[in-house]
Amino acid sequence: MKPVSPEGDRMRPMAGRLCGLLIALALLPHGVEAQSASSFDEVGRFYVQNFGPEDYDAYGQNWAVVQGPDGLVYVANRGGVLDFFGVTRRLTPSSHRSAARSLG
Repeated sequence: MKPVSPEGDRMRPMAGRLCGLLIALALLPHGVEAQSASSFDEVGRFYVQNFGPEDYDAYGQNWAVVQGPDGLVYVANRGGVLDFFGVTRRLTPSSHRSAARSLG
């Protein structure tokens, strides 16, 4: 058996901390650089635009959103069904002026 000196026991926790600190310092520049890219031009990022009720002239309560085979977006709204053509929107009121809650 190898005798252990009291000085060696005190140095062991300090060496572990020093090793952890060196690893953290080595990885720090990589983590900072990864956070700096925030452009919407990146591949795989979605562009999101929010619309308020004043933008589409209907109620603020929407129940469902689907995209049809024609590429148009349809929104079930409290006032009827909204058709979104990419630039313009049209509200088609539901029968009996009731809310459209689902789209199928």
